[in-house]
Amino acid sequence: MNNMDEKNLLATLETVEKSLKNKTALIYAIGQEILTCMEPLLEAKDKALECGNLDEESRDCLKIIEKNVFHLTELAKDMTFSASPEPCMEKIEKKRYDTFFLTNGILDEAEKSALKKHIHFSFKTSDFIPQALSGDSGKIRQCVRLILMHVIFCTDEGEVIFSMKSKKMEENKILLEIKATGKGLCRIQKKSPGLDLAERLLSVMGAGLEFLQKSDGEFEFGFCLEQDVADWGTVKNVAEITDKSQGGGSSDFDFMEKLSLIEEISPEAAIKNCGNLPLLKSTLKSYYSSISKSQQEMQETFAAKDWKNYCIKAHSLKSTSRLIGALSLSQKAAGLESAAEKCDEKEIAKIHASFMEDYLSLEKKLSIIMVKNEASKPVISESDFEKKASEILALAESFNLNRLDEVVAELSGFSIPESKSGLFEKICGYVENVDFPELKKLLAER
Repeated sequence: MNNMDEKNLLATLETVEKSLKNKTALIYAIGQEILTCMEPLLEAKDKALECGNLDEESRDCLKIIEKNVFHLTELAKDMTFSASPEPCMEKIEKKRYDTFFLTNGILDEAEKSALKKHIHFSFKTSDFIPQALSGDSGKIRQCVRLILMHVIFCTDEGEVIFSMKSKKMEENKILLEIKATGKGLCRIQKKSPGLDLAERLLSVMGAGLEFLQKSDGEFEFGFCLEQDVADWGTVKNVAEITDKSQGGGSSDFDFMEKLSLIEEISPEAAIKNCGNLPLLKSTLKSYYSSISKSQQEMQETFAAKDWKNYCIKAHSLKSTSRLIGALSLSQKAAGLESAAEKCDEKEIAKIHASFMEDYLSLEKKLSIIMVKNEASKPVISESDFEKKASEILALAESFNLNRLDEVVAELSGFSIPESKSGLFEKICGYVENVDFPELKKLLAER
């Protein structure tokens, strides 16, 4: 075989490999879409049967629908499992990961889903969680999302609570406990396509899906996994962060000390609500970067008297402000949310101006911390950034969501060159909104 033939063969193989990746990604996406659509269909079938006014022919039709939905669901589960972007689904892909990666983006998605159903969503965590673990983070993330979204689906009124705790077992090993609890008016379903997939993923990791029904109005799904500790972190619990007797040696302590100088924020509430320092830093950065856009949208809905969307914006700011420890601002947003629900223009007008003033004032105060925090990060060169951007493009083309999140999280830990900061902001926006067509277009044309 001459050099030309070898080059042509390699080019052909590369084209085939890329084509297979794209087709696999399409199969995975179709499988996920089918699974998403199946639960409402089964729910509609059950409600129809509950009516009791159906003739025999209608009942037979519903049985046929149920049978075909079952077969389609099984097919979709096999498609999703076999074509998952996570490599080696039947094996454990053990690697180091930051603990906050397990919930990064998922909690925002869950809160939006809960908001659409008018139910309350909250996140609880133990005071002590290691900063980094070693295990199959991709599979764990999928299980977290599948279980949490199922509990939200089953809860019609009330609240959903997501909790993540850790218990030290050996010197460098913990038991990670993850639970999603539904309280209130619930339609408890012990089986679903999503739960079946979660069970299969957990079985690969040597664990199982746990279910507990505490009462007619309270239930929970969860799982426990042993994980090796990669980094205990400089912060072990809430007390260590706020105890000034620790001195000012670590950057973590310096960060919390600067945060305590902002009178609108309670550092104790912030770390308690976020669970750990890495998650607090990530949440605070996201909160700060969205202030300009959020206040503009809030003002536009106020001017248009679009109280439905105004209520949604107020609810979001109530939750995120509480998360970062801005409790007073969160309470004001709660007042605006309540007034908007009742379309009480008089009450909204009474609170709106002072709320916006406080919100923008907080942006100025946070800017000092965020700029200094950014300056303390290691700098990534333009060439290394370009390599990461090329990797992101390849991951977007292969629909590898979990690795894509990891790469973006890695880049967030660096100070991005000014010439690339605008590009990185757009990348983050498209990844957050799962807008792969625009992401691929942006990176292909850069």
